[in-house]
Amino acid sequence: MAPLQITSAAREDIHERSLAAYPREACGLLIGTRASAPGVDGEGVDGENHSIAVEAALCRNMAEEAGRFELHPEDFLAAEVDAASRGLAVIGVWHSHPDQPAVPSPKDCLAAYAGWSHVISSVGVRAVHALRSWRIVDGTPSEESLTLLERTVHEGLHPRQAAPYQSWMGLDQRAVWDFDSTSW
Repeated sequence: MAPLQITSAAREDIHERSLAAYPREACGLLIGTRASAPGVDGEGVDGENHSIAVEAALCRNMAEEAGRFELHPEDFLAAEVDAASRGLAVIGVWHSHPDQPAVPSPKDCLAAYAGWSHVISSVGVRAVHALRSWRIVDGTPSEESLTLLERTVHEGLHPRQAAPYQSWMGLDQRAVWDFDSTSW
């Protein structure tokens, strides 16, 4: 399973929004890129796309019943248009599970978007207890590795980069990247 890398800013946004919405579910979209290794068109070294989530866009939860989420279509469209304008894309969805484990529910599995990462935060009254990512295919969830990505750019970005974080390998001497990857 291809890994999902997530920036500390996106992770913190998910944590803060999950706590703020408690006891209701918070939800939104993961904005980022599908990165590829050099010399392999559109795929990572193991033949799979590697996703990098740089932002966690917040969407209003339209679900009326507790324990569910439904992304507001206007928020979804606005996030998608904004991401595209910056050379990014919607690569997944995130939501919280108040007082429940960070595991997809049967309803989550039925409503899943194929090919997307599904990040779930387990949240209580005062803390986020877990953050996990899943790929859901034909209603069956498989956990994908979730890695925290710290990145600092000390100088300019590579001219081919349409947006920050677009490529994790295509650099020139003008850019210096510091990585501190920590797996959960």
